[in-house]
Amino acid sequence: MIERIDEELCTGCGDCDLACPMDVIHMDREKKKAEVRYKDDCMTCFNCELACPVDAVFVNPIKREKLQPW
Repeated sequence: MIERIDEELCTGCGDCDLACPMDVIHMDREKKKAEVRYKDDCMTCFNCELACPVDAVFVNPIKREKLQPW
């Protein structure tokens, strides 16, 4: 699942937004930076992380934590 986009590293190129098939990432018009809007919709495809030229996007390979049986 997408964890974060580092605002300090983000150049606002929009490559991650264009690469996301689930529309999870959007460009903030005021900040001119990428932001995560629909984190729960992330399908952990890593397209955004691979598309980012400055490594500002971090995707955690584990979509959800496993529930512990009680």
